[in-house]
Amino acid sequence: MSRWFRFYDDAINDPKILKLSDKLHRVWIGILCIASKNNGELPSLDDMALMIRMKPEKLAEAIESLADAGLIDTEGMISSPHNWSARQYKSDSSAERMKRHRDKKRDVTVTVQRQNTETDNRTEQKERSRADAPSDDWPKDCGDQFWQAYPRKTEKLAAMKKLASVRKSGVVTFADLMAGVKRYAESKPDPKYTKHPTTWLNAGCWADEVQTGGGNGNGTHNASRRSGSADFFAGIASVAADIAGNGEPPRDANPEIPRGRVNIEH
Repeated sequence: MSRWFRFYDDAINDPKILKLSDKLHRVWIGILCIASKNNGELPSLDDMALMIRMKPEKLAEAIESLADAGLIDTEGMISSPHNWSARQYKSDSSAERMKRHRDKKRDVTVTVQRQNTETDNRTEQKERSRADAPSDDWPKDCGDQFWQAYPRKTEKLAAMKKLASVRKSGVVTFADLMAGVKRYAESKPDPKYTKHPTTWLNAGCWADEVQTGGGNGNGTHNASRRSGSADFFAGIASVAADIAGNGEPPRDANPEIPRGRVNIEH
């Protein structure tokens, strides 16, 4: 629904308006119309751009210029044409609109105060947490030191991520971690069985007591693998001994047959 609003004839002599370009003057008239439709308050930038038929970014520049010229007032979250309430008589606006306007101002103030209080509380909690946090002996180049000392250089990105997680958890000091790396490196594990750095960190191997001379990545020989091999060859030797008669010819063997050969003629 269309309605009237007051436009004073003295606007033709107002220096603020005389200094406007033709384009800004048209934008200002459009803003007056929009304010009239919204009880003196300007809606969102996108809604105004649609009604004035301008791109939002261009309209934002125009509104800024009008505000600099003193033709738009902003109070809290509410913008309106300059001196709108005084120039539009009370008979033209309802008391309810003014009440809503005051309530909005009051709500904005309370919200800002509450946000400031919450921000201050969060800042104090962070500072208190930092003050209560245990001392950290991890140097800035902890990643480089670990990587240089660890005996297997593979999957560095995953290893650095896990190293940062270990540091954050606080389960081990950097000195103890590097002592574990040193023990593992000095055990000279077989390269084929040397653990990936991420695997080593995941398993908390810095706490392991490693024996030197190992061949399976743990600093110890695989006893079951070694004994299994020994049993296999011992079995072959036993079979060979039975066939050869333990170095003595069988009772029914032909003495002319050399030792270590089987007499198959009966």
